[in-house]
Amino acid sequence: MDEAERIRRYAPEGDGVGLAAYALHRRALLAFRSAFETRHERAPQEAEEAAFLLGEETPERIAAYRREAQALLGAPPPKPGKPAKPVRWPFFGQWVEAPASYDPDKPVNWRGFAARLVLLLGAVIGTAVLLRTLFVPH
Repeated sequence: MDEAERIRRYAPEGDGVGLAAYALHRRALLAFRSAFETRHERAPQEAEEAAFLLGEETPERIAAYRREAQALLGAPPPKPGKPAKPVRWPFFGQWVEAPASYDPDKPVNWRGFAARLVLLLGAVIGTAVLLRTLFVPH
């Protein structure tokens, strides 16, 4: 990966925070090279530096550099594009993510919720009757 593409990963819009995050990344890379030379008395080989860069260029690490750059620059945090956790339905929220059309500020559709519960109850009863007739000897 060339440096221009690496800069685009840190600063996709060319913003100051992203460029400062890239500078923090470069500082860490130079510190790695210096520490490596001190410890091993040689410059890191291409594969060794590639291994370091592999960890440096994960989305989590880039986000951490951006947060650190925001703190250093005193820039306000970005407006969230989407919530950190997915929006869950108020019912069965541990298992089911809400569809994109779900708005938590709107009132709950109790009629639709009751209809789904009745349908689920019918499926459970139907399954029980079917299992009873097929597998339980008379």
